[in-house]
Amino acid sequence: AHTGGGAYIQGIASITGSQFGGNKAVSGDGGGTTVIGSASIADSQFTSNTTGAYGGGAAIGVNAFITASQFINNLAKGGSGGGAVIIGSATITASQFIGNSAGNNGGGTAILAVATITASQFVDNMAQGGGGAYLPFGRGSVANSLFARNTAASAIGDAIYSCYSAVSSCGSLNIAFTTIASPTHIGYV
Repeated sequence: AHTGGGAYIQGIASITGSQFGGNKAVSGDGGGTTVIGSASIADSQFTSNTTGAYGGGAAIGVNAFITASQFINNLAKGGSGGGAVIIGSATITASQFIGNSAGNNGGGTAILAVATITASQFVDNMAQGGGGAYLPFGRGSVANSLFARNTAASAIGDAIYSCYSAVSSCGSLNIAFTTIASPTHIGYV
């Protein structure tokens, strides 16, 4: 498929108890799925999906609510968000982003508005910047989560890249009760 390797959804999506595995979006966004509107994702797995652009596992066009879901070994070759790219705000709870890669930023995820991450794990993700998470607007919170062994090839934000001042005025990112381990570098521009 060009866009949305596993599914292409125009409008609001509710994805529950589903699996997206081994799908490909050759040159468009969303190896596993592309949702043009907002998405609610619960108890679902996105595994080994690939895109030539943005959102290896999923590309969400507006806001996302992700609960108890796994994004594992997804690849965004030419863009950001190896596990998922979210154009709007995102609330991520009790979810895992493991072994995802992006050719640009956000190996685990790229969230382009307010990020609220709670009780989630970002492990072994890779990207140019923000190996675990790329939060260019630097707004939101990370609590009770784990960022371990994530890598940024640019050496800017192995775990979290917060606030890219060239595109936005920086907000406030609050990090509480979170482990950032090996490497332990949080990048700020």
